[in-house]
Amino acid sequence: MTIKQEYSCPHLGIKLRPQLVSTYTCEELELRCQHLFRYFLIPYNGGKASEYLLQKVKAYAQKRPDHSLSECLLMWVIEEVGRKPVSKEQQVQVAQEKLKQIKADLEALGLQVKTEVRVGNPYLEVLDAATVFDISAIAVSSETIGSIIELPIRSFAGELMRRSWHPVLFFPPPS
Repeated sequence: MTIKQEYSCPHLGIKLRPQLVSTYTCEELELRCQHLFRYFLIPYNGGKASEYLLQKVKAYAQKRPDHSLSECLLMWVIEEVGRKPVSKEQQVQVAQEKLKQIKADLEALGLQVKTEVRVGNPYLEVLDAATVFDISAIAVSSETIGSIIELPIRSFAGELMRRSWHPVLFFPPPS
């Protein structure tokens, strides 16, 4: 008996590691791959990587195939720690306004969009939302993942990929 070293998803041209798929049948994997791009959770914080990720999602939404991306959950997590002079309530209000604008842009492309602003640990809040909202994949980007700077200070995207049981789609920014 031989064990497959990896599984190729024919719909997306991606390969999955065996530890991620060892409990699935080929039929189950085929179905999972068909639905991978259906409902994205998009962590957003107003940074360059977040803006780049939105550009990529918008570009994909404009030319998406049928039965593909139909829903997005835009989520901004305000960390509980920090020394910002702005109160948490003001930060939440600013985040809600920004997400409202982004929501309108994405809805204009025919997507159903939900927004969520939470206060807490970004990793825990995103992973909780992924489960609660039954998303199909978490979409992320990072300016520092894989770079020397990530050694002392881990990137959010890298840490999310290490911790998540949900599929994480990484969109590397242009170099």
